Amino acid sequence: AFTGEVKGKVRTIALLDSRCTQCANVSALVTNMQDAGIYVEEEKSYGSYDTRAKKLIADLNVTKLPALLISDDIEVYPFVQGLQQAGLEVNEGYYVVESTAPYLEVASGKVRGLISITLLGDESCTQCYDVRLHKTILARGGLFIDKDVTIDVNDAEGKVLLNKYNIEKVPTVIVRGDVDIYEGFTRAWKKVGTEEADGALVFRELDALGPSNIYRDLTTGKLSRGPSVQEPVQ
Repeated sequence: AFTGEVKGKVRTIALLDSRCTQCANVSALVTNMQDAGIYVEEEKSYGSYDTRAKKLIADLNVTKLPALLISDDIEVYPFVQGLQQAGLEVNEGYYVVESTAPYLEVASGKVRGLISITLLGDESCTQCYDVRLHKTILARGGLFIDKDVTIDVNDAEGKVLLNKYNIEKVPTVIVRGDVDIYEGFTRAWKKVGTEEADGALVFRELDALGPSNIYRDLTTGKLSRGPSVQEPVQ
């Protein structure tokens, strides 16, 4: 029956926390919705210390900040399919979209998902692959690189790292930080690297980078690459 009710007037509420300066801007999702033709009638935002935010966080069981609450009016738009495919369900009239890493963990008040990397290069090896490739690969895998530093293996600091972690092949990367929250990363890392006593992750299986990336074996001084190439590098 005709009700005369106007549907599709979406309301959003952003729940923010100033303690996480590296966190994503959830308001960008609102812009994406509008670009997709969704009518956003009302936008609100509350800081996490606001009493209204505290009530919403408790009532909707929000565990990560920032978060965006999208009213169930979104269900008249195809956009909702993406929310549902992500496993989101309506709670108290809202879909709760929590931030991916980095995010602030509500229970602990800690920022989670910050990663630092040490790129260990070899400037004396002109044929070796660019060590910055590791930063690209890790970022492509969803890790948030908060800090990165490049060190040459021939420098004093580089030699310390070589000895400390018994590194035999370079270039390589040493990863530190909150990797456990990245689903599947630790499992995947076991195939290509090691976890050291101090928690550092050292990339060791350089052959995994494929035949197009040349590296140096420090024990022999020879250059090598992935196993699909039969002839050694001259």
